[in-house]
Amino acid sequence: IYENERNSEKKENILVETDTQQDIIEKEEEKIIEEFLDYCNENKIEQAYNMLSEECITSKYQTIEKFKNEYVNKIFTYKKEYKIEKENELYKITILEGILQSGKMENRKTIVNYYSIKDSILERKINIER
Repeated sequence: IYENERNSEKKENILVETDTQQDIIEKEEEKIIEEFLDYCNENKIEQAYNMLSEECITSKYQTIEKFKNEYVNKIFTYKKEYKIEKENELYKITILEGILQSGKMENRKTIVNYYSIKDSILERKINIER
């Protein structure tokens, strides 16, 4: 009985450590996304573009000008609020119309994007999925 209880405790400890590691990774990834969105909000196009994954650049935004015109200028016409939620392997980004622009707290217009985080050789990069 004692041996079974010790093995059970070891398994629980491993599961707790794994959850903690996963939480740490998710928090780091959320910080990366927040930084990217803040750059977009502040119209720091080059810094935001540099955070995109190679895959995202190759498939969607081959030039910084294209990224600026097709993503930043369409969404971030003024400073927006955002919410980040984890859904399976993707992050759901809900970009909300500003309170001042809408004149209300509830039922503001939203834009939903999905991002994933890709590991490159030296750092993690953002991939805009849809």
